[in-house]
This record gives sequence, C-alpha cells and structure tokens, in this order.
Amino acid sequence: MRVPVHHSIITFQPRFRALTKLFVVLVALCVFGAGVGSADAKSKAKPVAGTFQTQVQPPELCPPPLHLCGTGVATGDIAGNVLVVIEQSTIVFDAVGLPYSQYSGTITISAARGDLTGRVDGRIRLTDGALASTVTFTSGTRSYGKTTGTLDVQGTINLYTGSEFDTYTGELVK
Repeated sequence: MRVPVHHSIITFQPRFRALTKLFVVLVALCVFGAGVGSADAKSKAKPVAGTFQTQVQPPELCPPPLHLCGTGVATGDIAGNVLVVIEQSTIVFDAVGLPYSQYSGTITISAARGDLTGRVDGRIRLTDGALASTVTFTSGTRSYGKTTGTLDVQGTINLYTGSEFDTYTGELVK
C-alpha cells in the first residue's frame, strides 16, 4: 500500500534548508563583519600626550573679536607652534563663589608634518590661574589630513605675566 505524499511538504524542505543556510551566512557576516570594522577603526586611533607652553600676546597682535590670543610651542606627540585665538569669554562663578573665565576659541598647531586645527573650550580659575580645557581637532593638512581628535588639557596660567604651562593627553584619529 502506498502512502499518499503531500507535495507542499516535499517542496518546503529544500526551501527551509536554503533559508537556514542564508540565515547562518547573514549572522556570520554581521558578527565577523562588525568585528573587522571595529578593529580597523580602533587601529587608526593614536593616544597622544605632551605639553603646551604659551604666552598671551598684546591685543594689537591678536585678531578680532576680542583681540585675545596666545602663541607658543607644543611638545610631545604633537610638536609644533601653537596659536590659540579666544573668540568668547565670560566671567562665571562656581557654587562657592569662585570666579572663572569660561572661554572658547580656535587652536592651530603647525607641525613639521602638517597643521591641526580645532576648537578649544575651557575655564580659568581667576584666583590662582588653574586651567582646564578640551581641544577638539576638526581638520588637518598634509599628513594630518582627515585627522580628528580630542585633548584633555590641564595647567596654569600666570595671571600677571600671561605665561601658561599645560599638559595634554588625548587621542588622534585618522
């Protein structure tokens, strides 16, 4: 005696196997493809550290709007000449009443390998010159082309002479 075979079951099995294989391939691409992309992005990030030594310049040597800028040198992983131009500065007070200058502007480091340009945002405590800022690089030239990155800057500015010494740590990504 012959058992009747339902045709939809026979045609379903090969489709199910094909879909299972496709699903396995897609999962493998997602898992291993994402891993390769992440490793590649991480390999392009470079930790950097060093110092800034700058001097506030006379107003006639600085561009508008505030005519406030500093020049100096960067040492360490990003060595070169530094130009910081302050575009905005506001006096603020912390919770205990200490005055700070909260500022923002541009920074350019001109190095042998090219220039790095970005934004600087920070605060200077007006009682002792303690300084903390963040530098965000947005563009570069020559070997720094397509380079971005962030620096954490800590230091002190002499409020009488305008001489500043800072350390920086951060990361450049190309």
